[in-house]
Amino acid sequence: MDSDNDTIFECLISNRTAIDYKTKMAMFVWTIGAPGNASKQEVPFVVSPGTTPGTMDMIIGNDPEIKQGIFYYFGQHCIVMDLEYNGHLCILWTALQLMHNVPPECIDQFVDTCGVIADPHRNDLCPDY
Repeated sequence: MDSDNDTIFECLISNRTAIDYKTKMAMFVWTIGAPGNASKQEVPFVVSPGTTPGTMDMIIGNDPEIKQGIFYYFGQHCIVMDLEYNGHLCILWTALQLMHNVPPECIDQFVDTCGVIADPHRNDLCPDY
């Protein structure tokens, strides 16, 4: 779920493609848009710990400018964070298997942190992967 309710990021999938434990860097590829959608976009990210606790630095695609992510909630089943992407994006991350059954505490944290209403039973945007 994303904070502006525009549904662009509702079906966002993030896959970690590489990790270096020594340098604490990882690469992720976001797939934005539903599978089979012609406008589906893949966006690579390189992430590393930020300069302050609870933050991360990101290099997005070919843009050399370092962007920041801020972790607001890090629970057993989800993460709520703000990413400096497409402006600022307050987003709820959860495991793929929870896509249609997001735990209430995750939705509560997302609503409280991002200031939006979230429909916990919204199954129409993303097909099963």
